Amino acid sequence: CLLAIILYHYFPNQLSGGFLAVDLFLILSGFLLANQLTVYEEGTISFGRLISHFFKRLGKLLKPLLLFLVVSLISLALFRRDLLTNVRSSVLSSLFFGNNWEQIWQGKSYFSNFLNPSIYTHLWYLGVYAQSVLLFYGVYAFVKKRTNQTQVLRMILIGISLLSAILMAVYFQAGQDPTRVYYGTDTRLFSFFLGAFGGIGIPKSWRRFRSRFSWTKNLDFFLVGIEIILFLAMKFLTDASPLAYYGGM
Repeated sequence: CLLAIILYHYFPNQLSGGFLAVDLFLILSGFLLANQLTVYEEGTISFGRLISHFFKRLGKLLKPLLLFLVVSLISLALFRRDLLTNVRSSVLSSLFFGNNWEQIWQGKSYFSNFLNPSIYTHLWYLGVYAQSVLLFYGVYAFVKKRTNQTQVLRMILIGISLLSAILMAVYFQAGQDPTRVYYGTDTRLFSFFLGAFGGIGIPKSWRRFRSRFSWTKNLDFFLVGIEIILFLAMKFLTDASPLAYYGGM
């Protein structure tokens, strides 16, 4: 995933759809968090434990972020003072995990940032990720407090995912800069929540599935097929293609 994103930025003509790796990151993050939280809670709900779990995860993000911001600011002050212009809002919004919305409000463009380069541009992803985590905890706590049925939670997650994908299609305007759609938590939430949908209640059902069927070889063929589709999408889809925003992601 990381290699695809790097190639997308350095060799956009060779891997024009490498930006799709961001969605893969969000899907995997949602899957792992939901699975971990399901095991952590063990079928019960405790707001104290949920809050503790959330702040531990937030701390894992904040510590390396603080280190990065301090080192980068010192480096810019020493070697590239010209890039220190208007960085205060970027730094503060990043500390509160809102860099994506700060860039939207400032009218910054992810797709033409070479005009006004900033080393903090890509912290938009951290904002989307942290906000998605917070929203997921909120949905998880709300549903679990009222019903302990995993199926209800999964249906709500898939419903929110569909709504988010629809918002992406509605907000996207062909021929215009798609930064608002690309940065918005509301329009990117579907990736994280689809991952969470897959991570909740899957382990037990997967074990039952494996115990009943010997489809390992067929599953391998299926996964290879998915990887081929992903490769083709990364190869030929572009960040300005309407297909990317009308369900492609």
